Amino acid sequence: WCAVASLVPEHVDLQAMGCQVGSGGGGAVSSSPFDLMFYPNDAAAARVPNSTPHVDSPGLVTVIPVAATPGLRVRNRSGVWRDVEATGRPCEEVVILVDAALQALSKGALEACTHEVAKADEPRLSLVYELRPAMDIGRAILEGDWPPDEEDCPLFMTAPPRGGVSENAALAGGGALVG
Repeated sequence: WCAVASLVPEHVDLQAMGCQVGSGGGGAVSSSPFDLMFYPNDAAAARVPNSTPHVDSPGLVTVIPVAATPGLRVRNRSGVWRDVEATGRPCEEVVILVDAALQALSKGALEACTHEVAKADEPRLSLVYELRPAMDIGRAILEGDWPPDEEDCPLFMTAPPRGGVSENAALAGGGALVG
């Protein structure tokens, strides 16, 4: 959670946006999906791509632990595809991708990461966590209607969260490998 929160600008209050870790108590449920993705990479699936190039939306960031079977590729600003898991340590490092809502909130200072999952010689099993604001807030962010104009909007904090917020130079490429 700390690595994910460190990517979000200091003035953004994730809890006020409906982002939660766990159930949030009181019956509230997080809108942030945690998925298990399986890519068979077998002869029967040879003509079907694992995924097409895309940006995750309406999320803020996506966190993907490095899989035992590499395949996650990101496109840098020059349009060159990079195999981000090729040098990563499975189950020890994660890839963090900037998503569409964070790009909108940062007014383009952070660019959403276009990515895909390439074919491999073996089946691929991948965990994917996407930190999302509450759905109504996510839609408003993407439509340019967030944040509200009121100065006392709870989205914006007057101080960084306890424990501070660190900057990550790896964001220059839209995705970061964190160990």
